[in-house]
Amino acid sequence: MSSRKVRLEEVESLPIISYDRGSSDWTLTNGLFRRAGLLPNIVLEVETIEACKRMVLRKLGLAFLPQIAVHDELRRKKLGTLVITDAEPLRRSLDVIVPRRHPLSRNGGSLLGELREATRPDHEPKPRAGK
Repeated sequence: MSSRKVRLEEVESLPIISYDRGSSDWTLTNGLFRRAGLLPNIVLEVETIEACKRMVLRKLGLAFLPQIAVHDELRRKKLGTLVITDAEPLRRSLDVIVPRRHPLSRNGGSLLGELREATRPDHEPKPRAGK
């Protein structure tokens, strides 16, 4: 799947799957619609991002999910993106906390590198070795 351009008004009528009501992600998404004077068509609410992703993969609707949560699915083209042309971009910060006096393990350093790569604004997923 590739990116498709839509207007926020078009998204308003599409079935939306929401997760974790009251979370900062939920508030951010609903605020986007509210500021535009629109009401999202939430057809299903689930508790976790993973459950939300599974519902989207089953074609029950679309969802606003953190890019890092769908990185692999986008890379494997199991999911696609909608580019909303007339709305401000939704952005969140990601804080990684590491112990000050203990160096990260090799795996921890690798994970931190992957997180940095996946959250770069100009990020294009790279093929991974062995896949």
